[in-house]
Amino acid sequence: MAALQFVDVPGYAALLLRKTYADLKQPGALMPRSMAWLGGTDATWTGSDHSWKFPSGAVMRFGYIDNANDIFQFQSSEFQGIFFDELTQFREHDYRFLFSRLRKLKGSTIPLRMRAASNPNGIGHAWVKRRFIQDGKAEGRVYIPARISDNPFIDKESYLRSLSNLDPVTRKQLEDGDWTVQQGGGMFRREWFEIVNESPNQPGQRWVRFWDLAATEQKNSDDPDWTAGALLTCVNGVWFLKDVRRFRGSPKTNEDTVAQTAQLDGRLVSIRMEQEPGASGKSMIDHYARPVGIRF
Repeated sequence: MAALQFVDVPGYAALLLRKTYADLKQPGALMPRSMAWLGGTDATWTGSDHSWKFPSGAVMRFGYIDNANDIFQFQSSEFQGIFFDELTQFREHDYRFLFSRLRKLKGSTIPLRMRAASNPNGIGHAWVKRRFIQDGKAEGRVYIPARISDNPFIDKESYLRSLSNLDPVTRKQLEDGDWTVQQGGGMFRREWFEIVNESPNQPGQRWVRFWDLAATEQKNSDDPDWTAGALLTCVNGVWFLKDVRRFRGSPKTNEDTVAQTAQLDGRLVSIRMEQEPGASGKSMIDHYARPVGIRF
């Protein structure tokens, strides 16, 4: 409905996105819904580029972004409205790239709009939660939660019975729109940890920063490993995690960040890294120790 708002204005163009073309064609999905709404009107459907053209000349197009290079099919496009369905299925880089396609002619009264709808979960759960829920208000982004009870047209009772067959986490995400609950990891569980107001500070206490290095920058829509450095101490058998540095970068970025973090931590904080087998592992440790001045 939002994409159709300005189809009476010449030159208007809107883009509606799902992760795959198959997602667009599912029963009740965006393309079948558009057929139900616009079939028999003066709008004309063009199957070759999955778009509706209106008597004003306005266009509403359907698209997908699945693989790394799919974003480049829109590289020379110009839209005044871009709409993501199930945003958590997308990578953050893909979402941000589409802002470069959001533009209009000088003097146009059409507002530029980037809109999205999504359930929790999916590969993009963390960045969507951060962008719209955690940081959204401070950045002027609007997050509008929706519940099953907000939809007067759905058969609520039968849908809830269907959801009751899901695992507890997925059910809470879909039934309550809960962005906090999540599946437990393979190594650690959130309920094992307690948040404390202050880190311990006792005589003879030792702090250690351990780095797990990756060496690949994020480019286009790939998903490389993260470099992470955790600052920890142990007091009376209890481990305290004070700080985590987490980023994706080149070997040079890694080296610079490790050095900067070592300066901020201070000389009383020891630094550890895994030494890979063979001469290359020894060379890497030696390379970090000499110029950075790390105490291994």
